[in-house]
Amino acid sequence: KITPVATAEEVTEAAALCKTCSVSDDVMAYMAALCEAARNPEKVRLGPSPRALLALMRCCQALAAIRGRDYVIPGDVKEVFITTIAHRLILTPKAEVQNKTPEGLLQQILERVHAPKLR
Repeated sequence: KITPVATAEEVTEAAALCKTCSVSDDVMAYMAALCEAARNPEKVRLGPSPRALLALMRCCQALAAIRGRDYVIPGDVKEVFITTIAHRLILTPKAEVQNKTPEGLLQQILERVHAPKLR
């Protein structure tokens, strides 16, 4: 037997709460830099769109809310970046022949793009 764990109103309230988590300009710029780096023309035929950046921001806000914060930190971005963006990438045939994966490419980007320092 399946029993609900939340009402529709509670889900709506939780979604609204996530949207109140603030994202600083530095963290937003970090997310944008990561998505821009994922548009590598040598390995990526189709990279993350502006909607992907918005989805990344929303996932980060949800994670921050789950962790009890009302603001997003770079660690939130690092934690959800690969799972949020990987399925949105289409690699070039050359990259696929070289056994590259979206997840591997995104991990390299996370290691290369520097996160902002918290103030």
